[in-house]
Amino acid sequence: MQDFTQPYSIQARKGVRRLALWGTTALLAALTSIPLTTIPSIAQGLPSLADWQEAGFTPNVSTSAERSSGGGTRSVVTEIQIAALIPGHNSYGVTVKPDPNLLVYLAAGSGQRLVFLEVEEISRNADDSLQYTVIHEQELEIERRAGLMKFQLPATRSAGTPLLNPGQDYRWVVTVYSDVSGDSIAGEVTGYISHIPSENVNWTNPETISQLNNLSSHEQGQYLFQNYIWYDGLVALAQGYQVDPAGLLADWEQVLATSGLEGTEAEQVLVDMAANPNFIEAKLLHSQ
Repeated sequence: MQDFTQPYSIQARKGVRRLALWGTTALLAALTSIPLTTIPSIAQGLPSLADWQEAGFTPNVSTSAERSSGGGTRSVVTEIQIAALIPGHNSYGVTVKPDPNLLVYLAAGSGQRLVFLEVEEISRNADDSLQYTVIHEQELEIERRAGLMKFQLPATRSAGTPLLNPGQDYRWVVTVYSDVSGDSIAGEVTGYISHIPSENVNWTNPETISQLNNLSSHEQGQYLFQNYIWYDGLVALAQGYQVDPAGLLADWEQVLATSGLEGTEAEQVLVDMAANPNFIEAKLLHSQ
């Protein structure tokens, strides 16, 4: 029975303390009943070129003869103007995104210059020859500095249909010009891409996929590369490098080796990335 001989203010304060204590206990009980999300542990390191050759995805068409010139020769020590960041043995990679990014390396120019991207759908004719149909184009004006350039592909074509149909092979071509006139080509590279829905990938530690956004860009890139998802992993590794260049240097040496860039070519790319870790700034002039 409540003791009314004490002043009301004292009784009220006791009641408040009891309510506060009960509320804290209930809150702690509720918090302990919520399962904690465990961030998955990602294995360190990236697959080697031999790993990509053995376990990576393969295209439906022959791509080995499509490696393009980057503006220099392999027999002479010279500066490359452009390099495709794509597995060197077949110039092919996959994405799990309907609107992936493509990355290329560009050397410094003398001033503003034009870059042209063309995406082509590959089909077979009745005589089994290949036909390349342009489905997307971009024309951009870029700054003079060297570094990595990112091309964002749209998810759909102008008709509203998907740009990249699952299981279909596509070829992309990037051409860089010496200036904004578009009269002189400095270099050109070619690569191949296919879209594979995420549910069709035999993921290692598949529970990681649902928590991918909780990982750092570096960890995302490592996990995607370990599952041979080239394009999405490459962008994540580039974004991770922008945050921690020293911490991703070894991984980027492996990326370039897998892309067929070694020696002075790899050194050129790494020096330019260290000086300009962010993506090259570009102004979109035309897209269809």
